[in-house]
Amino acid sequence: MAKGKRVRRGRGGRPLKTNVRRHANGRVVEKSDREKAKEVKAVMLGARMRVHGLSPTAANSHWAETALGRMALRAPLTPAQHEAGEWYRAVRARHRLATDARRQVVSGADFERVRGHDGNDGTDESYVKRCAAAMADYDACRAALLRCGEPLAYFALESVVLDNVEDWKLLGDLRCGLNALANLLARRRTGTRAA
Repeated sequence: MAKGKRVRRGRGGRPLKTNVRRHANGRVVEKSDREKAKEVKAVMLGARMRVHGLSPTAANSHWAETALGRMALRAPLTPAQHEAGEWYRAVRARHRLATDARRQVVSGADFERVRGHDGNDGTDESYVKRCAAAMADYDACRAALLRCGEPLAYFALESVVLDNVEDWKLLGDLRCGLNALANLLARRRTGTRAA
């Protein structure tokens, strides 16, 4: 017999997989959903650690899902600043819905995108109140960012928070903008007005 040839016994076919669990009849035991999810999570955590340079505990954090969260894990951003950034993301999303504005760069992979108008004629009282509140929130955020003293703070927030881009050159501007938004958010919670 020549060296390197496979010997097929029985019916032939592919050689059996090794190191797998089998049923009594010889069929491979399928992985449970929990085992599959565990493997998927391990691959995801490995990719986060490799691509973003995070430690295993940081990669497992829910903050590692966004650029703002990853920057908060690696730079001295406070939890209040991170919360202000996430609040700004929600304010901008509500503002876009209220003004029926769309992102200028649409992802080609966004298959869940809803096209067209939301179908509301704009006369429903709750809809009008919700839209007015969304626009007032955005106007307050924009005013706070323009008053914060850093000319690039608005751009830094748009880039890092909304476009999900880790731009470390804008870290100082980002901190200044996040501080302005954190102060605005704190004033709103306590019910005080800006001086």
